[in-house]
Amino acid sequence: MNRLEIIGVKSIYPLYTDSYDEIVIDGSSLDTIFDRMLPGNNISGLVSPVGGWLIDKIDELYFWNRITQDGVGLFICPLLICPDDMDYSCTTVMVRIRVEEEFVFWPECGIRVEYTWRKYKLMNQGISWSAIAHPLKFKRAEYFKTIKDQKEKRLGVLT
Repeated sequence: MNRLEIIGVKSIYPLYTDSYDEIVIDGSSLDTIFDRMLPGNNISGLVSPVGGWLIDKIDELYFWNRITQDGVGLFICPLLICPDDMDYSCTTVMVRIRVEEEFVFWPECGIRVEYTWRKYKLMNQGISWSAIAHPLKFKRAEYFKTIKDQKEKRLGVLT
């Protein structure tokens, strides 16, 4: 079982001096985890939208709607973005989220290799997928409490 937390971190890039909220799994940042899973894609230093990195409110709402879908099923969500571009136009790491009655799994991750500005229906296309050797598994109640608490915190900032 994995543990997902959202904590304040500092960027690896000296340009970004303020701390920001980031998803951490079992004590490791997402960029570290996915850099190991998808080597050669320069993922180290990418950031999660949970910390408010997306420059556009519509992009941020898209992210929150994807990551908080808690009905049983399979969903795709952008999980890491480039801090320089602050949108989905540059390197974007995607994850498949499988929600079951008691657990949430992340069985696959991938890199978006295509981008069409604000064509959200196409966000699930043009992804080079890789199976996660040991899919990440979270207790559903804890996972959604953490994610929804952060969504409430962020959306208060957005409105």
